[in-house]
Amino acid sequence: MSEEANKKLVRELFAAIDAHDKDAMFALLHEDYSMNLTGGGEPRDKEQHWLFASAMKAAFGDMVHRPDIQVAEGDLVFSQGTTWGHHTGVINGNEPTGRAFEAQFMNKVRVRDGKIVELMSLIDTVTLSKQLGFTDML
Repeated sequence: MSEEANKKLVRELFAAIDAHDKDAMFALLHEDYSMNLTGGGEPRDKEQHWLFASAMKAAFGDMVHRPDIQVAEGDLVFSQGTTWGHHTGVINGNEPTGRAFEAQFMNKVRVRDGKIVELMSLIDTVTLSKQLGFTDML
């Protein structure tokens, strides 16, 4: 795939996650898919990523991801973007606050055979936690 096609694939993943569309999300992911979150423990497979995305959707019902900058080189796509929404459900024992949030994220994605095989994600949880009034970091 071209680098532009790879960047489009990543934008489609963000859209599928935001729409909470499991079929669309899984259609974009390679059978050997692995997701790594900084500070998030062991790598997650497709199903584990879906469970994580579902928990985020339950806690932040209107959360949106916007890739502001994307750079591709070969099979890699780097995205820097903004996520925003409102805290509408319980997360890590924190009851919903209804507060709005906006935080930056960075992702590195590797594409193989026209599908996403690896995702590494960083999010500014310090800013996110402060905006939501959490004393413990997410």
